Amino acid sequence: MKKIDSPFGLLGNLKIGAVYAVGDSVDAFHMDSSGNADETQRADWESFGSVSISVAVEYELINPIGMAKGEGKFGFKALWKASFSDDGIELARDGVQPKMLGTSKSDGSIVVAAHADLAESRAGSKKPFVEMVISIGAGSEAEGVQVGLQAGPLSLGLPLGGSKGSAQREFTLKLTLLAEQPRRQAAPPKIPASLLEPAPILFEDEDQDTLSRQSTRELHDWVSKIKDQFPQLSAVIALGEVPIQVQAFASTTGSKGYNKKETDQRAEAVKRVLKSSQYFNSSKLAFDTKSHGKALAEGKGPKHGFNRRVEVKIDGAKATRSIQQLIIGR
Repeated sequence: MKKIDSPFGLLGNLKIGAVYAVGDSVDAFHMDSSGNADETQRADWESFGSVSISVAVEYELINPIGMAKGEGKFGFKALWKASFSDDGIELARDGVQPKMLGTSKSDGSIVVAAHADLAESRAGSKKPFVEMVISIGAGSEAEGVQVGLQAGPLSLGLPLGGSKGSAQREFTLKLTLLAEQPRRQAAPPKIPASLLEPAPILFEDEDQDTLSRQSTRELHDWVSKIKDQFPQLSAVIALGEVPIQVQAFASTTGSKGYNKKETDQRAEAVKRVLKSSQYFNSSKLAFDTKSHGKALAEGKGPKHGFNRRVEVKIDGAKATRSIQQLIIGR
């Protein structure tokens, strides 16, 4: 507690101490030589529902004129409810404030009384705060002064025995809150289902490992559809944040080794085209490549030409996450 010797022009001392609570976290105000305090407290967003300031006062006083004495103690507390919104933090007094804490105790004809003025920041303030300005003075019970917290402005009547005993002392306690508002999460992008369907790129002949004009046109159409319908998807693909899935298949004719080699080359052919200037035009493109050979071929014989294909596809979940991060910024 802060000790103030010979307050109010009287012998003795006045002690005042104060703490603040942000939710369940309690800390003491560190008062300067004048008994004022200006604290800053960091807290997580929406981690607390209230803020309070509690004050304790103790005194031992002697008026040398008439040798009047008095000692006692009392306490009081102010409470603000905290609410959070997109506009910031709002601090509102919880009913009539402040309120007494415990029971006031006094002995002698000199008593100490206090009056507290409260203030708080406006809703949405960049630096939300609560403040209590306390006026404390000493008087005599004979003048109608009562120990403890006064409901209205402090009035101590006549000076005690001709001294300046009714002089008031003022203390200011201010608490500023630093609670960083989290960034608003962008709504998950809704990628059209048609852009997530696998696009088959066909290779007509058994030994073909380069794209025909028709296959090139189909691959170009797939890329153009992504660019036109969802530019953000095109952007994260070009940045290499969303791999293009490339799966190559072969027909049932030919040996296992031969077909594996063919599917490897077909997959590489598709990847080269996708990197070119007419497509994604990016050296950062990432691929998730699988070459199946004829392991997943359906049907028998060369007539099943659909087995000779490369499928390109985008993972919808990965694309959604990457676009969301692109929107809010990293």
